[in-house]
Amino acid sequence: MTDRLEIFRLMGVPPRGILIETIHLVLFGKTLVLDCLYDPEAPKRFKIRFEDCTKINWELYNELDERDKALDVVDIVFKQDQNSQWAEIVSEVVIDVWHKSVHIEKDW
Repeated sequence: MTDRLEIFRLMGVPPRGILIETIHLVLFGKTLVLDCLYDPEAPKRFKIRFEDCTKINWELYNELDERDKALDVVDIVFKQDQNSQWAEIVSEVVIDVWHKSVHIEKDW
């Protein structure tokens, strides 16, 4: 079973919009970092860091160009079975990332 509100519980905040501003691959994809904004009406920056990634899938659903400054996140779902854990991030780009750990980094 997946919980669509889990990201907000991990952050300790009520559900609001999330935007992804940039995506960083570190060590050739071993670490994936999403630089995000929580609540675009009163923005607060945070990062989602996926560590020890073993697989990352990307799929573009909409055309993007230089005017697009951020991705509007529709959903972030964390999934797990007996062998692995992964997250699905849905926006104009769908990212599936298999990882060993995930961390939310915020200073507010």
